[in-house]
Amino acid sequence: FKTIQDALNVAESNDYVYVKGQTFMQSKQIYWLPGSGVKLRGGYQGIGSPGPCDPAAWPTLVRRANTAVNHRLLAMRGVTGGLLYGITFTNGYPYGPHPGGSGGGVFAASCVNLTVEACTIVTNRIRHDTGNGGDIYGVGLFVSGGSGTITNCMFKDNRGETISVSTYAYCNGGGISLMDGTWQVKNCWFLDNRMQSDYNVGWSRGAGIHIFSGRQTISSCVFRNNQCWSGRNRVGDGIF
Repeated sequence: FKTIQDALNVAESNDYVYVKGQTFMQSKQIYWLPGSGVKLRGGYQGIGSPGPCDPAAWPTLVRRANTAVNHRLLAMRGVTGGLLYGITFTNGYPYGPHPGGSGGGVFAASCVNLTVEACTIVTNRIRHDTGNGGDIYGVGLFVSGGSGTITNCMFKDNRGETISVSTYAYCNGGGISLMDGTWQVKNCWFLDNRMQSDYNVGWSRGAGIHIFSGRQTISSCVFRNNQCWSGRNRVGDGIF
């Protein structure tokens, strides 16, 4: 297959999709179809079946192709028992209020027993400035409901911003925003993520991790230089 989307379109339950280490320039988001047990693994040399895998040596990058077009990089809904492994997501930039403007790198809704492992989610952005309030969530990764594990991942240099003139606007989760569900986040790095909002009616919350609700467990993670940089209310540079 020439694209990740083509492979996901035909993947059946418990299939493995092995992705070569190269840059995939996306003109729109990849959509992971609902289903059971599909494993999407990056970082392969591209020789053999599947051949050697080392995301450091053969990085698989998913990147927004046209900086004039706003969209996230990967959306998944209703995936059960899936694995997302060894892929870098960078330069995602959806725009507007939630849900369309949330999850700049990855948006995962109602996924059960999902594992996100050894992924790098870096230099993504979300922004909402329509002026009438509204919230945005999860610059790097937004999770809604479901259950799973996020492990050995890096969230770095992600930026979120809200601007409003009359109604409160909330900018939530530079690295991850968790809304409902039961998730474990472990052995991850949260570095240099920034949230900002206007000084009049803006809130910046959780530059590293934002927890909206649910039963969430955070363990053995590193938080460094994350910042709720501006806004009328700034809370939780590391975790909110």
